Amino acid sequence: MQIITLNEAASFLGFSAGYLRKIMRKERIPHLQVRRGGKIQFVREDLEDWVNRNKKPDVALKIKQIKEIRRQKNEEILSR
Repeated sequence: MQIITLNEAASFLGFSAGYLRKIMRKERIPHLQVRRGGKIQFVREDLEDWVNRNKKPDVALKIKQIKEIRRQKNEEILSR
């Protein structure tokens, strides 16, 4: 399970942080917040599931996801 921040989640989804907060207020996206006003976090796998359940044929989002996967693989290679 990979926990990511609000900004990381926004980047992963291709949203601005403000738009992601708006979706959260409407409780349309899975997120974690220990207490009101506390740090907001996301489980990356939950976001991936959410994207798959809510996806529409959007080429830009798919390209963003592919770039993210490539970036992660590059980080793994460099950290060895």
